[in-house]
Amino acid sequence: MSLSFDIQNRIEIIISDNCSSDDTECIVKTACANGFQCRYIRNQKNLGMDGNFVNCFRIASGKYIWLLGDDDFIKIEQLEKIVDVLDTTPEIGLLHIDHIRTDSNCGAVKLYDADDMIRNIGYWITFISANIVNGKYVSRINFDKYMGTWFTIMPLYITAIQNEPINIIYYNEVFDAYNDSSSNGGYNYFEVFVVNYLSIWKEFIANKNLIKWIKKDIWPFIFTNTKQLLIQNKKGNFKTKNGICILLKYYGNEWYFWLDWLKYPWGVINRKMRRFMTSLCVKDISNQSDRDVKEI
Repeated sequence: MSLSFDIQNRIEIIISDNCSSDDTECIVKTACANGFQCRYIRNQKNLGMDGNFVNCFRIASGKYIWLLGDDDFIKIEQLEKIVDVLDTTPEIGLLHIDHIRTDSNCGAVKLYDADDMIRNIGYWITFISANIVNGKYVSRINFDKYMGTWFTIMPLYITAIQNEPINIIYYNEVFDAYNDSSSNGGYNYFEVFVVNYLSIWKEFIANKNLIKWIKKDIWPFIFTNTKQLLIQNKKGNFKTKNGICILLKYYGNEWYFWLDWLKYPWGVINRKMRRFMTSLCVKDISNQSDRDVKEI
């Protein structure tokens, strides 16, 4: 589906080619020749993921900026609705797309408390494509300070949330069901999602109870990936050096950390037992079928 004339005149589309070796430039030029309107920028050298992200924010001229990964595709009808929400709402800090709880059918919900906004987003603030931020805060962030953390843009989102009286959670299926996770990784999972993530929050949040909530909120995500990375040895492109030491340092004093690890072996045993019992039932049904055939 192509963009309507109205939408094309209300948004600015920037494509930042991070000195790629594929045919991105040719594809974009062909699209532009067929009427697609955008600004195409090709970096003279690869700036790295963080550098390219920051470059996009600095180049953009719109009131609100929406940074999209190259594997996140927006439903055009949702783009139009989001633009309408931004146009008809007094100035906001951040619009976050809740693509998980889409069954709520709430549409756009305004939040007037920064802490409430943070609790509604949780660790999904790290999903860059789900955040539309007020562009006036770009100049306030020292992005160089956060280079290499893999969360270079997080301080921008947090700052915008904390400095505007209104933020928005948008509940809807905005993205098409496609995701290419094959390129995920390339970093130490525990340094990024434990050390860097929690350190950035602590820099911006003075409320100790909220910090405790943030730490607990991301734990199920970390626990699930820890089992996969360290126990099942499914590391993919991720690095795990000092993973156990990092977990103990940051979560060793938390009751839920130990409870989940105590529960984990029983969960494995239960799954194996269920599979075993299921196989017995299947065999029993098969034997019963054989007896029925013989009786016939």
